[in-house]
Amino acid sequence: MPKLDGERAARLIAKHSGDAHPLLIALSGNVHRLAAMKIGDPFQHLLSKPVDMDELLTILR
Repeated sequence: MPKLDGERAARLIAKHSGDAHPLLIALSGNVHRLAAMKIGDPFQHLLSKPVDMDELLTILR
C-alpha cells in the first residue's frame, strides 16, 4: 500500500468500526516485526508466513 502499512490500516479500521469489532489478523514473513507486535494492538492474531492453514481455519471458525 503506498501510503499505509498493514498495521496502520488495521488501527484505522479498528478505530472507525465502532461496535463491530472486526477480526484483524496480521500475516507477515518478517518474524522480527511480528515479535515486536502485541496481540490485541490492533491484531487479535499474529501469524507468520507461510501460514499454517489449520491454524488459520481454526481462528476463522
